[in-house]
Amino acid sequence: MALIAVNSAAEFESAVLKSPTPVIAGFTADWCPHCKRLAPHIQAFAEQMPQLTIARVDADKAADVCEKYGIMTIPTLAVFKDGQMLASKMVAQSTPEDIQTFIQGALQG
Repeated sequence: MALIAVNSAAEFESAVLKSPTPVIAGFTADWCPHCKRLAPHIQAFAEQMPQLTIARVDADKAADVCEKYGIMTIPTLAVFKDGQMLASKMVAQSTPEDIQTFIQGALQG
């Protein structure tokens, strides 16, 4: 599945919490250098894992969502399934392999 943009709490509810498939939510911001560095890898995950929804949540535009889920540092990835957050991880210094292991572990756990 392609990467989708989430810019509000309403979009988050619709795209993430009500998704029929598991969602990897990447909390990012346009000004964040670590987010920019990881963006191509997240896009690659979207192409490699068509069974998942990948959502890019703009932390500035959806600050209330960040607050609700305790996202205090970006970039952070969170795995959601059936409207529940299964796991989250701050990934600024992570390799693509670390991120893939995190996602797979969260979905299996």
